[in-house]
Amino acid sequence: MKARKPHLLLQQPERRPLLLAGLLSPILAACGGGGSNPGGPGTPGPRGSFTVLGSQFIASQHTASSAPDGSVVIIGGSRGESTLSAHIDRFVPASSSFVRIGDLANGRSTHRATTITGGAILVTGGLRSSGNSREAELVDPGTGAVRMAGTMSVSRIDHSAVQLADGRVFVAGGYSTGERAPLGISDSAEIWDPATQAFRRLSQRMAVPRAAHTATLLPSGKVLLAGGYSWGPTYTFAELFDPATETFTPVADNSPARASHAAHIAADGRVLLIGGETVGADGLTVVPLASVLSFDPGSGALRAQASLQAPRTWAASVRLSSGEVVLFGGQQQMSTYSSTVESYDPAQGASVLTALDTDRALHTATLLPGGRVLILGGEGSAGAYRPTVLVYRAS
Repeated sequence: MKARKPHLLLQQPERRPLLLAGLLSPILAACGGGGSNPGGPGTPGPRGSFTVLGSQFIASQHTASSAPDGSVVIIGGSRGESTLSAHIDRFVPASSSFVRIGDLANGRSTHRATTITGGAILVTGGLRSSGNSREAELVDPGTGAVRMAGTMSVSRIDHSAVQLADGRVFVAGGYSTGERAPLGISDSAEIWDPATQAFRRLSQRMAVPRAAHTATLLPSGKVLLAGGYSWGPTYTFAELFDPATETFTPVADNSPARASHAAHIAADGRVLLIGGETVGADGLTVVPLASVLSFDPGSGALRAQASLQAPRTWAASVRLSSGEVVLFGGQQQMSTYSSTVESYDPAQGASVLTALDTDRALHTATLLPGGRVLILGGEGSAGAYRPTVLVYRAS
């Protein structure tokens, strides 16, 4: 099981941050707690079904991206080997099989994989087994061919990466070892241009440093940066990045901090920020959250929504065509991974779905053709890999 080291204590004006010596990553400053449920109880279940495929696949802290042909491209992660994996595999839904199609220059885990226009996958940051961790790679999902795609200004772990409306990729924050940021959390951002295959660091910085946050492209072309671990005397929960002016504008709100949450755009254009985690009052305990927020791009307001039925962080999640978000597994307590699954509907709230075969975190959930969902990899509470491959159907 991936170590759940404490990130940092609550950042409050009257308290000094507790820095744990020798800790490269997760160090955080956070505000707030578990939240409450302003809505009513969820709809009873369970519903939906899982099919356990005959093939098995060991992976953790990998990425899984939908390819234009309906297959899924799995990149890197921890594969039970002596070093981080460089492997690139394709899952073929028609045959429920895996095919090795290529390799990265070096092994990576906890990286970001951003699908760009045309289907290629830009791989940035994360932990690397060797080489320069600032280097990005571009993966061809059809052939598995890999080429170098520029070098970021700093190394980044638990950063965000999202394609902008004009095809460029916006990369922000994360834990960095290259800019001497306090607590190792970066407030810098950069843009990767597919025309030049190069990164350009932005002159303006984010309102606050962020790691394990989310970045969501809005219909307006702006990007909502929400949550994340941070440092400093104040905490700005969310801000908007405008690619046209390359400026950051804080969102007026006092929502408590959360990190490692899910972010999905609802049918009405709102952004749902679901679950995640914060730190307990002792400054040492990671506290999974059940609370849900929504951001309205029209009004610029963040509002509390009905909560999940159970706290959930590190959950793999997808948004179905019906508009509901399905969250698979994750972590419900500091030492407990979950096998439960629930659906979140912006109008109806949370409801119970049929359970996974076993507890999982550090896994992936990827949409397949026809609305099915591929559940792949992960680890259990005792640290064992979860090799079974599942396909979820909503009905």
